[in-house]
Amino acid sequence: MKKNGLIAVLISLMGLVACTPVSLNNPSANPSPNPTASSSPSPNPSPSPTHQSAPSNFNPVTTFTSVIIDARGLAVSASMSPTISADGQEIFPGPGAGDIDPNFVINQGITAYVYGSLDEALRNTRAGSTPLIITALAADGRSGVKLSSQDGKDLQTANAKSMFLNNFKVIFLLDR
Repeated sequence: MKKNGLIAVLISLMGLVACTPVSLNNPSANPSPNPTASSSPSPNPSPSPTHQSAPSNFNPVTTFTSVIIDARGLAVSASMSPTISADGQEIFPGPGAGDIDPNFVINQGITAYVYGSLDEALRNTRAGSTPLIITALAADGRSGVKLSSQDGKDLQTANAKSMFLNNFKVIFLLDR
């Protein structure tokens, strides 16, 4: 896997794209989409105590350049086809996703993945000058995230202004 700093980049291998980061700190998180630390599963896993979740910075008058989804602590994995949903509806990639150029997916990916801190995500070139920052509520499978109802509405409102989702200005912040 090619690394550029701490940002994993999708690679092409015999015409297929593969990007499967492996957690060295918690190997049991790798094979199962819903690992649990105790015998009673939590319906909404809370973020890992090793970091502080990023508070949302939504403001309806701001024109956002991208979205950073803080999914640390949720056992979300990098993928060719990540999703963002709220209230049972897919927000990203959304309608028209079938029209994505396969070369773009192979060479750049529909999302960037940053491992570590919010500061590292803010330095990613996809972030632009004013990224919207949202903390995911829960994992949705291995590579998707669920947002709260309000965060889902905020994301759609922000995107309606500058269409950053349509331009794949999406960054998932994951655990190292």
